[in-house]
Amino acid sequence: MLDDYHYILEHRDLGVAQIPRLFWRAYVSAGVAYYRPLGTASFAIDRSLFHLWAPAYHAHNLLWHL
Repeated sequence: MLDDYHYILEHRDLGVAQIPRLFWRAYVSAGVAYYRPLGTASFAIDRSLFHLWAPAYHAHNLLWHL
């Protein structure tokens, strides 16, 4: 939750076309490297479908967990 701004809003390469590339490198934000390829791919899909509408991100995440 606390990294949502950096991980979703600030991540310039987050898009469906970039999904294969997300598996080959970590995303660095504030000096910390994040390597979460499946989570990042999910965020990329969410961003392309829902743009920045947060309730849809939460609903999709809930569906993944169910």
